[in-house]
Amino acid sequence: IPPNMGEFLTPLADQVSVEKIWSGRSLTAEDHFLEEIESALCAYAPDTATKIYRSIAKTINDRKGIALRQLALYLVQHELILDEEAKKNLQTVWCRMIEQPETEPKDDDLAEEFLFHVVLQDADSEQQLTYLLKRPSAAADLISFEHFFKTPGDWRYVRKKLADGNACNIRRILWFLSAHPQDIPEPVMSIVVSLLRHKDGLVRGLVLQLLYKQGSEKDIRELIKGQWTWEPDHREIENYWGSLILAKYGSNLPYGELQCRLHPSYLGFALVQRDGAKDEISQYAEDIQRIWKTLTDSTPDIPPDFPATEVRCDLAVRDIPLERIGLSDTVFSRSIKFIGRDAFWGGMAGGSPHESLANALTPINDKQLEALRKIVQETIKQQTQAGGNWFSNSFPNHGLELVVQQSPDLVDIWLDGIMEDNLVTKQRLIKGRSFYESLCQVLLSIAPPKGLRLYQRLNKAPVAINFVVSGTGIPVLRYALFKSPDVSEVRSVWGQCLQQCKTDQDLSELVIVAQAGNGINWLESKVKQDLESAVMYNQARAMILRGLLAAKETGEWLERQAKPQAETWLDRVAAKAYLYWQTDNWAKYWFKRFLTIENNTHAWAAFRLLLKCVDRRFWTWQDELRLAVLRCDDGNRRLIFLRNNSNTLSNSIKQNEKALAENFLATKVLDNQAWPWMRVEI
Repeated sequence: IPPNMGEFLTPLADQVSVEKIWSGRSLTAEDHFLEEIESALCAYAPDTATKIYRSIAKTINDRKGIALRQLALYLVQHELILDEEAKKNLQTVWCRMIEQPETEPKDDDLAEEFLFHVVLQDADSEQQLTYLLKRPSAAADLISFEHFFKTPGDWRYVRKKLADGNACNIRRILWFLSAHPQDIPEPVMSIVVSLLRHKDGLVRGLVLQLLYKQGSEKDIRELIKGQWTWEPDHREIENYWGSLILAKYGSNLPYGELQCRLHPSYLGFALVQRDGAKDEISQYAEDIQRIWKTLTDSTPDIPPDFPATEVRCDLAVRDIPLERIGLSDTVFSRSIKFIGRDAFWGGMAGGSPHESLANALTPINDKQLEALRKIVQETIKQQTQAGGNWFSNSFPNHGLELVVQQSPDLVDIWLDGIMEDNLVTKQRLIKGRSFYESLCQVLLSIAPPKGLRLYQRLNKAPVAINFVVSGTGIPVLRYALFKSPDVSEVRSVWGQCLQQCKTDQDLSELVIVAQAGNGINWLESKVKQDLESAVMYNQARAMILRGLLAAKETGEWLERQAKPQAETWLDRVAAKAYLYWQTDNWAKYWFKRFLTIENNTHAWAAFRLLLKCVDRRFWTWQDELRLAVLRCDDGNRRLIFLRNNSNTLSNSIKQNEKALAENFLATKVLDNQAWPWMRVEI
């Protein structure tokens, strides 16, 4: 590559029709052209790339409807390089939009939401709060807005707005204050606490959030002495923060009172805060037993049309995270592959081609999505009202180990008949999935044989709600398995997980969970052993795993194995393994550059190049790398940019991992394909 490569690329800027970029719902020829040249421009001519995107941003004054929405949507990805002129234009358009009647088209509503990110970025605290309160009451308050919130300077204005009685304004002010709770002066906090009597559940929930985050002993003591208690009809945010405060700070309350006032999911956490007295452990065990009985005695069955649903769990939160439930990505999947009849050998008969084609040509619409969400909401409501509090909430395992150790007879009751494949057991596992997953985690750590049997049963059981880890989307239970003690029985099941891998993506997930737990030494020893195996399949799999592990010292070895001209299957495997090693190390390089380089244009270019090579292995090292290298003065802005583009990052990861999902050991894997080495369970 010539050193003046950037000079050759600069004329490409004149070939981009900026007014046609991001102008429709689908990809245009101009969009495709920009995608094709972006990587080269970011690598060798980032200033030229910046010039193009700034020119695109300046077309906002001439856009309406879908063209305006698409521009606003994509500009969040390029906020780091917008100049003052572009930002001023965006702010002018945003101000014009919020002055329009609230009955404007939905596309404009979405455009306003995304433009507000840019408006908030450089505004001072007074402007931010003023803008926030000016927004239409029906406008969505995106969580990402709070990354920009600054500490208010005019507290008199805050007090005045808190007292005006407008519930929407009160909610937004409390939300605004939650970004910097330690800065709230006592007079303002007194007004905030008084809002615990407000009729709006979201207002009460935000007040409780501020109480917990600020940690004022006086205000928390008053809450504990008061009458607040959780209710099934309360908003989730109110039950969450109120229960968390009582669990963490209500150690002087009798356990019987906590039973009445706390959401049942938080009783174990409260028990741990109270040092777990023996009689209270027994009472908590009885509480679990009471809810366990409802799984078959009083809670309704899950409807057959209940859609695939996920709860994303943050394993880094030490207390109890506020989790969000949503439809699984599989609900939105609509695709079909057209494959030549001689494209692959072997295989099994798939479903109806007419049905597959019909599904691909009829993507799910907003009306269908709303119907699915209503099914989820109504099912959760029915379960909660009947006492089934485990269905849609992950079961925190705080205190559960104490129960298992003190009440083994109850553990036997909960496990009795669990291996049977009947309707009662299936419903119990579906409605109490979160409890059984937590029980499995505890048993894996203190009684591995029991934990492994439960793990294997849960793996085969039908699922209504999947509990997965934020970022990777890998089931929480898989992480728990690889956090088990490194003993022979556990290693045997780890080996089964390896044998069950049918794609490179499966192998990548195995690497991720092994690195997050106690399985990395086992995996590295397995790789070393299989590389010396006489079986070519074992050698190939070990080589791919070595590439996915991406240890810095293995790069030279993998490069030597990857021949310039692949002649054999193992040559192709070596090339693929080396590529996997390269992509992870490229991702680390570009992420480090994004965080550390002072120039925002070059930082943005690094982020765009990161998107081209990143996969889910990013989540195994990004925290450590960020903490180790973040030194630049503009670091906070970079982290805000990173948080606001988390969806962009996730979408790029999905796109980049398509090759992992479609290949296994350097061979294309097609849906319903059976290879001679695969074990098929019938």
